[in-house]
Amino acid sequence: MKKKIIIFSLLFLALLVYGCDNNPTDEPADEHDCLEYKSDWQIVGEVLCGKEYKEQIICTKCEKVLDEKTNLKEHNYESTVIQDVTCDKDGITKHICKDCKDSYEETVKTTGHTYESTVIQDVTCDKDGITKYTCKDCKDSYEETVKATGHTYESTITQEKTCDKDGITKYTCKECKNSYEETSKATGHDYRSRVVSEKTCTVDGEVKYTCRVCDHSYTEIDEASGHTKGNPTIVSEPSGSNPGIKRYNCTKCGALIKEEKYYNTPYQQNGKLSVNGRDLVNQNGEKFQLYGLSTHGLQWFSKVVNKDTLTAIRNNFGNNIFRFALYTDEDGYCDGSEAVKKRMLETLEKGIEIATDLGLYVIVDWHMVGAENVLDKNPLTYLEEAKEFFSYISNKYKDQDNILYEIMNEPNGSTTWADCKKYANEVIPCIRKNTDAIILVGNPKWTADLNSVMKDPLTGYKNIMYTYHFYAADHSNTSQVVKAYDSGFPVFISEFGFMESSGDGAISPTNGNKWKQVLDSRNISYVAWNISNSKGSASIFKYNTSNLSDVSDSNLKEWGVYLKNWYSSKSQSSSNDNSNNNNDNSYDQTITKVDFDFTVELTSDEWTNNGAPYWACFIATSGYSDSRLNYDWSSSNDGILSINEYSTITINSDGKCSIICRTKTGDKVAVVDVETKNGQIVNSTSRYNG
Repeated sequence: MKKKIIIFSLLFLALLVYGCDNNPTDEPADEHDCLEYKSDWQIVGEVLCGKEYKEQIICTKCEKVLDEKTNLKEHNYESTVIQDVTCDKDGITKHICKDCKDSYEETVKTTGHTYESTVIQDVTCDKDGITKYTCKDCKDSYEETVKATGHTYESTITQEKTCDKDGITKYTCKECKNSYEETSKATGHDYRSRVVSEKTCTVDGEVKYTCRVCDHSYTEIDEASGHTKGNPTIVSEPSGSNPGIKRYNCTKCGALIKEEKYYNTPYQQNGKLSVNGRDLVNQNGEKFQLYGLSTHGLQWFSKVVNKDTLTAIRNNFGNNIFRFALYTDEDGYCDGSEAVKKRMLETLEKGIEIATDLGLYVIVDWHMVGAENVLDKNPLTYLEEAKEFFSYISNKYKDQDNILYEIMNEPNGSTTWADCKKYANEVIPCIRKNTDAIILVGNPKWTADLNSVMKDPLTGYKNIMYTYHFYAADHSNTSQVVKAYDSGFPVFISEFGFMESSGDGAISPTNGNKWKQVLDSRNISYVAWNISNSKGSASIFKYNTSNLSDVSDSNLKEWGVYLKNWYSSKSQSSSNDNSNNNNDNSYDQTITKVDFDFTVELTSDEWTNNGAPYWACFIATSGYSDSRLNYDWSSSNDGILSINEYSTITINSDGKCSIICRTKTGDKVAVVDVETKNGQIVNSTSRYNG
């Protein structure tokens, strides 16, 4: 319809134009009616597919264009199916123009499968269902699983639970009737207690328990609690050589549990010392071990000899002895000026006074060492000065039983034991005129030649001990000391360190621990070098520190911290023992249950013998001195613990044993049961077995 309207409009316009052209006012022409000579539509130009072309109507007489239109030449496609469309594959149709041969392909989307379902296996509570799907067009198929619905259980209580009976609940599926039972544990009785009779420290009590739910009841005996020892009450303070009295009362009932003597300081506790065979013993004839520190040369480090410094060391290190090193040479007591000699003597006497006030023992050290003067290597060099000095000092302190006299420090060079012996035989009588105090005698090779002493010891004197010096980094061999002590010679380590013999260098804990084992197991006394702020690693204070009363770890060198930890642990152990030691041969008396308790622990000491590992075991007893026992756990079932005897306990297998403790009279007073596993104590129990 639209095409007809367009054609009509064009014809109308052509008529108008024609009319105008035949205007009588124009020039004359060959008069004719163009419409009478109108042609059919004629194509102008070439007609191509997909492009526009013109058609005209003209006057065949004058060739005037009467009408004109534009047309589009469309392709004249013919279709050919190249690939048929299926359920799962697209189809392809190709279109080719018959006129110009232009072509294109058209994709026909797949229709997709048209599945029909069939149930192969119905779904149940506990079984999956299976449905099969088949395409009605191509017969493609697959199966689909429908998960089991699971049971829908309803519960029924078949047995109510009570205090002492389990409950039972039955669960049944309402769909398939599958069932199971579930047990709920009995609640247990909910008891409330009622005290029928109160317990006391010595009388059992009775308590009745009644269940709040079912009224079930029973009666229980509440065993007597026993007395609880409170803090001691001081009845009287120690005075001079007299002990103080402590009383321990029960904190609950006030009954007296125990009364004991006590002493405040090492000297008060142990009194005058003496030598018994190879051992240092206290006033009661019991083995006693001194452990302490030595000053450096008093001519250089007199500032350490003050009450604050020595008190701080005593309180924090727990040592029981100080050694004051009176150098004979190096601008010392013998080769210095009279002023130096006077000042050193005053410092020494001040140190003795302070140490005595602190209740400690003192070593007066005639410190000849030969470091600078070759003559000072031999004690005979200053024989007369020594005789004069020891005559004076022993007379001044003849009434004090806390002083030991070290008559020569470290003879060396060409000095022989014969020289030392000659010197000793001159000096010892000077001391013996005034006191029978313990005298410490050095020996050649820097006081490291006990072999010479053992071949030709001093004779005719009591309370003589032979000194030995070692510095563990250089001296790992303990054989001389072991041989001397085990052969009956009284040995005293009056100077030692764990560093090099120069007093400097790194500490050797391995060698040091080896020495500790030897000395402590034999109750050999020892004094460490030194109290000063010098450069060497052997000084306890940091170099040039000014606060010599500050013994905190931050103000101490490594050696100072090591000694503080070591000595303080020994002091604590000794304090615990001595606090319960009446010093009245109580070992020979009847021992009650409350006086005796054990603790057992492994130490860090470990070694190998014949391929088997061994460990040291430490046994501490309340009421007695710390003790060690020589015991192989694989060899017997019982060991005998002798109070105040030191040796090594060896453990080389897993198992259990009982260690029997006896008094000096042989009475069995207690037993400690110990169990080990893999070299560790896993259980220990003490029991009274009087």
